[in-house]
Amino acid sequence: GTSTYQVFTTVAPANNAVSVNGCTTNCWNHWATPVQVSQSPSNVNVFPWVVAGGPGRSDSVWYGTNSYIDPSTNGSQAWNVWMNQVVWPVDTNGAVTLAAPATNLVRVSPHPAHYDSICLQGTGCITSQGDRNLADFFSLTIDHTGAAEVIYDDTSNGLIQNGFTPTSGLAD
Repeated sequence: GTSTYQVFTTVAPANNAVSVNGCTTNCWNHWATPVQVSQSPSNVNVFPWVVAGGPGRSDSVWYGTNSYIDPSTNGSQAWNVWMNQVVWPVDTNGAVTLAAPATNLVRVSPHPAHYDSICLQGTGCITSQGDRNLADFFSLTIDHTGAAEVIYDDTSNGLIQNGFTPTSGLAD
């Protein structure tokens, strides 16, 4: 028999923790226990993205910092790209058993991809002059070998185009 596997990700607002959950053929009442995929040193996390791979497999990526600070605050935080692959056990038919999964947390970016704040105030970022330069442009796929392919923004060089930030052009 075949098994349908679904996965979703959530961010808990209290601590910006990223969690994933999966279900088997009957998602009305057969959900696995949620698994927190963001772990120290990725203590505050934003912009999660998740894809499901083969039976019981999911890859999640996000921007995370080790600073315990509101992401919208300029606090000299360094943001890395993190990924966690979660693998739930499957039975002999390839169906997910919903037993506790294995996880594998890795830092994807070789250096921080962004420094300082990431404004999470929506349209309020305009009035607070919050930094939205990083944006949320993740792309995550799983290739035919099961390897993750991650594409992400990197603003670490500090270069910006005039006219795209609230304060650019004011001193020109």
